[in-house]
Amino acid sequence: INNYLECPWKYFYTGLFRIPEHKEPHLIYGIAVHAALRDFFNSIKERGAHKEYLILRFEYYLSREVLKSSDYEALLGKGKIALTAYFEEYKQDWEKDFHTEFEIKGIKIAPGVMIKGRIDRMEQDGFSNNVIVTDFKTGKAKTEGEIEGKTKSSGGEIKRQLVFYKLLLDGYKAGKYKMIAAQVDFVEPDEKGRCKRQRVVVTQEEVDLLKAEVIRI
Repeated sequence: INNYLECPWKYFYTGLFRIPEHKEPHLIYGIAVHAALRDFFNSIKERGAHKEYLILRFEYYLSREVLKSSDYEALLGKGKIALTAYFEEYKQDWEKDFHTEFEIKGIKIAPGVMIKGRIDRMEQDGFSNNVIVTDFKTGKAKTEGEIEGKTKSSGGEIKRQLVFYKLLLDGYKAGKYKMIAAQVDFVEPDEKGRCKRQRVVVTQEEVDLLKAEVIRI
């Protein structure tokens, strides 16, 4: 959707025909961080939350990519610092009940219009079906205005992604899960070594508008 709104031809080549794209180092870095976090979260119930395991998984996924040795060492060092800071920042969260890379597909929002997606992390609020959705970002932390698309440099892609998650969940098993909050975790420490978490409000009006936009596209 974001590709189409940016340029229909970009969607045509990358989304429809899936022509392979060259992986830039920053993209490889993001893929490795997401994969490492997925393995880390999935392992907690069995082995507990261990920072060393998180770092090892990141190193493993990074080593599978084609990189110049200088790029590899730079990204490895960057990832160790970022993931260590992220682990320490939110270590009180790791024992909570959550789903990792929760996949939803086959959601019909109109005749002939099906959507699907995958949520990075979905945490259940106690014993209810209320959930908090978290999306991971590896770039520099964004302001609330940048996330919402209210600045000159932002088109609101991150907010659109979070609204899309609610659209997915609303159609999943007759609304089994109710998204009561959404947040973005920036896995990149600031100059003080802190990782930012930005809560985002998603309204039903925004969901309805996105649904209409998806159907139009």
